Amino acid sequence: KKKHNTMKKILFSSSLIFLINLSSFAQNRDYGLEDPEHLLDGYSFNYQYQSGTAIHIEFEDGELTYQWIAGPNKGNPAKTLSYQSRIIEEDIYLVNWHEPTEKNFITLVFNLKNRVASSSVLVRYGNEKPRIAFEGGVIEHVVIK
Repeated sequence: KKKHNTMKKILFSSSLIFLINLSSFAQNRDYGLEDPEHLLDGYSFNYQYQSGTAIHIEFEDGELTYQWIAGPNKGNPAKTLSYQSRIIEEDIYLVNWHEPTEKNFITLVFNLKNRVASSSVLVRYGNEKPRIAFEGGVIEHVVIK
């Protein structure tokens, strides 16, 4: 039990440090000071993680819809959720959303300039065996309406 609590603290602390560092980075460049917005509305693209899993994502009217297009979750129904975003630098966005039913909290940095994505996902928080996914990947097929 003590080991489990220590792991929870480490996961929470790591996620918090990641977000604070990103916030500091953005503020030093006069970006990210405004309230969170829906800056990616009208965009759609695919991103593929280094593990080979891939997602198609679309942003519209303050919501995102995503569906797994490769990997073990391929074929699962698409999910539509509210999202928020901040601009870090031109064409680089910090995006997050919450999946309360699954108890997942997702934070991604989409670098549309260099076509790369970085994620920090707290998976099944509050469960006996939560985990953190910390992956990078490539962005493809960017469409702007």
